[in-house]
Amino acid sequence: MINGTDYVKYIKNKSIPFYSHSNNKKDDSITFHSASYNKSNWNSIITDDWHYMMHNSNDLPDQGWKIHISANLEDAQEVLIKVSELLITTKVSFKFIPDFLTLELSYSKNADRIEAGKFITIYPKNDTEFCELLDPLKRITDQFKEGPYILNDRPWKQSNVYYRYGGFRAMTAIKDGRTIYVIRTPDGDFIEDKRVPYFSKPDFVNEPIYIQENNTYPNPETFAKLDSLNIKEALHFSNAGGVYVGKYKGHDVVIKEGRPFIGIDQKQCDGFTRIKAEYKTLMKLKYVAGVVDPIGYEKIWKHNYLIEEKIPGETLGEYMAVNFPFPNNSDVTLYKHNALQIIHKLVNLVKEIHQKGFAIVDFQPENIMIDTDCTYQCCLFSGPAGLAMYSNTVKLNFNKTNSFDIYLQALNNFMLSTNRKNMLVPGQFGVKCSMDYETGAAGVLIALLNIENQINWLPLLANNPLNIFNSKPTTQLKVMK
Repeated sequence: MINGTDYVKYIKNKSIPFYSHSNNKKDDSITFHSASYNKSNWNSIITDDWHYMMHNSNDLPDQGWKIHISANLEDAQEVLIKVSELLITTKVSFKFIPDFLTLELSYSKNADRIEAGKFITIYPKNDTEFCELLDPLKRITDQFKEGPYILNDRPWKQSNVYYRYGGFRAMTAIKDGRTIYVIRTPDGDFIEDKRVPYFSKPDFVNEPIYIQENNTYPNPETFAKLDSLNIKEALHFSNAGGVYVGKYKGHDVVIKEGRPFIGIDQKQCDGFTRIKAEYKTLMKLKYVAGVVDPIGYEKIWKHNYLIEEKIPGETLGEYMAVNFPFPNNSDVTLYKHNALQIIHKLVNLVKEIHQKGFAIVDFQPENIMIDTDCTYQCCLFSGPAGLAMYSNTVKLNFNKTNSFDIYLQALNNFMLSTNRKNMLVPGQFGVKCSMDYETGAAGVLIALLNIENQINWLPLLANNPLNIFNSKPTTQLKVMK
């Protein structure tokens, strides 16, 4: 099964409209390397995801306490040199992510949040060696920048050194039709080696006494302000943080979380930076009708939280799923009427946002709320993913972001076929469109307007102009030109 990090690899290639391996080459200049070592004493094995450094004398157990080193993207190579010097000297086997591109992908927003942050994995031979390594590793990593917090590990003395109990070798089993990692109990039974986004250890294992007596933790008061958010449920999780529903100062709210040094986007901004920038942007758009209102902003522990009003209604995606005129539904005229209303209100809203000097990055159905009580009079950028603005918004460049010219270009590249021939499976302009801000508008407009041929859902890539309706309402959309 493909994980989040693998998925990101397949959407990076912009040269073709389909999922494929990235066209980014793993250049030698960005390959990570360890400190020097005697090749006769070490086995060096490189795969797509890991560079293994296994000492010949090591007879490792199948499972045990393993150590992970988190590193900031800016100084990961320097961290690796210093850490590997210690491990090579002490003959401790380890592995590390082999190159900058793979590390960057593992830190990206859509990567696997459970595994993210594990730059170096260390395999102590026993509990004694495990405990002896922790403080020297902390002293080394304290010299460098803070790295991402590893969700399913426990940090050692609040440093970039983490640990968890788990398998050293890949032992698997089939459970409910899926492959899972397993570890062995003292009785010889196999149980799941749980990969969850919080620290977890098997019931038959206790932390060594040295750990229990010497590890340090944040002051519980650090997290006290979380109570003020009154979080009720989670709507969404990503590597950058969660999205929650809560109650704040008497308001029903949506709470967006930002994590530092992780959830990296193409501009090298992390989740924390984007949340902070989004709050500032929302404050500047506070009096634009149709943009969600910011209620508050909090920094709690390492994370920050954008608190915004919770909008009643449904997302545009939900609206289309319920109201789209399928072949067994004859009410096409009403849908056309409502679709045009929605589009005109979106056009006017986007125009007003542009006039304020901002661009909308993630323009897609799940980020647009429809207030059905107002008969589609109110179209708001909100929903589970919230209002997604340029992380480093400056003056709007209409040639590169979301002017209506770009919307029309995206539509021209996302033609619906008028027959059953020459149909292509969605690729860059289909499934991937909501992830590409240059073409993301196609996901909104074409979904709304796919009603001439209600059975044909697959796009046809074409260059000819797009007639959305027989009545040619495209003339009504020239307001954004």
